[in-house]
Formats: sequence, structure tokens, C-alpha cells
Amino acid sequence: MYTNFIESFLTEDECSTIIKSGLKTDIRRLTSVEKVGDVYESSKNEDKHHKRSGSYFGPDDIKNIEILNNVSTRTVELLNKLQPMKNSTYISIPKLTFNEYITGDYLNYHSDIHEIEFGATITVIYQLNDNYDEGFVTYKLSENGKEQKVPKKAGSIFIFDSTLLHAVSKLTDGVRYSMNSWPAFRILKKSLV
Repeated sequence: MYTNFIESFLTEDECSTIIKSGLKTDIRRLTSVEKVGDVYESSKNEDKHHKRSGSYFGPDDIKNIEILNNVSTRTVELLNKLQPMKNSTYISIPKLTFNEYITGDYLNYHSDIHEIEFGATITVIYQLNDNYDEGFVTYKLSENGKEQKVPKKAGSIFIFDSTLLHAVSKLTDGVRYSMNSWPAFRILKKSLV
């Protein structure tokens, strides 16, 4: 199971600019996704799963907003250097999710199964601030089920296998800002010769 915490991926100014860009979007309560038959639908009972708000940056936003384009490019370059999935190359970030957690918000344990079915292998969480209480990203490794806590550090990123169970603990004070991505990749063909 791949996990990697990297400090200082973003500067303080970059974090601030991303937060300002995110706050200019249509922030609304985000819904959990669950599979009903062969179709993904918004969860009917949100408070059992999570409470948070946010918005999405699509391909045009990423291409046209300089800071998002820069972060996307650097993320892809880093992933290709780290090679979290062998014999593959990361090619782009098709969307970014901007998240806003206020006091009382949380995200219960889940994997990014809905993103996996759309081709994700790796999830990237960008921590944009750290001046809030609690609201830690936590995860459980399948080998032992023991909860691990990701350090809370503005500008850091946490990269992990999209199948990893992860959560955000309940925020007790302040506002937490983060962004998520699920980079697209291409599998490299091995020579048969």
C-alpha cells in the first residue's frame, strides 16, 4: 500500500492563492457517493458519511488558472519521479476538488472507490492551511487496521493508494482548506522481445 507525506510542496503564497480561487467558486455541501446497482448516486444520509463543503475545478479551470496549472504540472512531474505505480506514467490531473471544513465538519472512513472505477490509482491531498483544531487526515493500513495520523502542515501533500481507507477527523475550531486530485495515468507497455 503506497503512502507518502511531502512537506513544503506548496508555498504559503500558493496556498493562499488557491484558497482565494476556491472561495470564488460555487461552494456547496458536497455529497458522498455510493454505488446503487451499476450507477453512482449521492448518498441519501449525508451526516452518517460526512459533513463538508467544496467545489470542483475541471480541465478548463486547471488549464486557465495559472496556479492550478502549475500545481497540476508539478504534481504529475513528482508522481512520475516517485513512481507510486510501477510501469506507468502520469499524464494529467483531470479535476481538483476544493474542500472547506468548518467547525463540526468531518469525513468518515472511506476509500476512493468511485474514483478508482473512473481510472484513479493514486489520491493526492493538498493541505492548504493548518490554523484550525483537529481536522486531521487519518488512514488505516489494511495489514493491521491501526489508525495513522497525517501531520497537519500547510503546503504539504499526502499521496496514497486510492484504495486506502482514509478520513478527516471532526474539526473542533477554525476552517480547514484542502484540495484533492486523482491523476490520470497511462500504463507503459513492456517489450515482449
